[in-house]
Amino acid sequence: MSVRPVWLGLVVNGVHLAAMGIWTGGLIALLVLWRVSEHDMAVSRNVLLAGFSRIAAVSASLLVLTGSILAWEHLAAPANILNTTYGVVLAAKVVGVLIVLATAAIALRMMPGRRERGWAFEAAVLAGVLAIAGLLVSLPPPQ
Repeated sequence: MSVRPVWLGLVVNGVHLAAMGIWTGGLIALLVLWRVSEHDMAVSRNVLLAGFSRIAAVSASLLVLTGSILAWEHLAAPANILNTTYGVVLAAKVVGVLIVLATAAIALRMMPGRRERGWAFEAAVLAGVLAIAGLLVSLPPPQ
């Protein structure tokens, strides 16, 4: 089963991929820039963090929305989440995303000297989610 009409499926998938790229790329850029001395940066770390936080929140929201649409269209029945390989892998991806979102929320509340460790963990879990997503797209959806 695929999203109908086809053009809508392409748009939803494209937005999903773009949002993931923006979130992941932005997080990597944040980690790199955070190590640069604030004296050498054109903006303060607080401005950098505020800007990335807004972008990450929009990206995460789009990921949840488009991921939900794609899951709805690819699962033939709710029971497929438990009784098919596709559903189990999808469930693992959802758990990974929930861990990433929780980690991101916790990292924002960490003391400034410890935030970088939270973001590094967030990036590592995101890499795991991307690996699971790679496996997911290689599996046929339930019929």
